Order: sequence, then structure tokens, then C-alpha cells
Amino acid sequence: MVELGAVPSLLELLSHENTDIAVGVVDLLQELTDVDILHESQEGADTLIDALLEQQVCALLVQNLERLDESVKEESDGVYNTLAIFENLLEFRPELCTDAGKQGLMQWLLRRIKAKTPFDVK
Repeated sequence: MVELGAVPSLLELLSHENTDIAVGVVDLLQELTDVDILHESQEGADTLIDALLEQQVCALLVQNLERLDESVKEESDGVYNTLAIFENLLEFRPELCTDAGKQGLMQWLLRRIKAKTPFDVK
């Protein structure tokens, strides 16, 4: 996939105006970055992750998160799978935490936490 140059084309679709297409790409990326799959081939995993990082995958995923509406089922699934991609990448390469934070993930997470209504503890 990397050798065929599919990664840039795939990541371009994250910004497609139709969110169904962007969510479909997120689903595919989530499957491709699954930790079990990445551990099957260290060399293949490194090649894929390097190609994703070269294309600024973290920033693109955060931009996509910004436009998804969690009240819509399909888009909510897209948010969940996007966070799973980050989890997979960070589990495989923990040193990416800093880059992901600098590319907007931390700000998005903080805004999301702030937006939630507090519990009513009675």
C-alpha cells in the first residue's frame, strides 16, 4: 500500500466534504493500525507509520474530528475510531504523544471534556 503511494490519496479523503467518506477512511485506518496487525510485521508497521506521519496524519485526524458531530451515529463512530487510531499509533510508538499533542489532539480533547455537561449527583 505504501509502495503504491496510496497513503497520501487515502489521507486526502479525510478532508472530503462528505463526512461519510471521511468516516470510511477513518474506519480503514483504524483497521490498518490495529496493534495486533502492526505487530505481525515490524518492518511493514514501521513503513506504514512513517508514511502516515510524513503526511501529517495526526493533524489531519484532528481536523476531521473538529467537523464530526457526535450526535450523529456514523460520525460518533468516526470519533471513536479516530481515537482508536491515536491509541494504536501511540501504543506502537509512545514517543508520538508529543507530536500528536502539538498537532491539536490535546486541545480537541480539552474542548470535548469542557463541552460535556456535569453529572447530577443526587
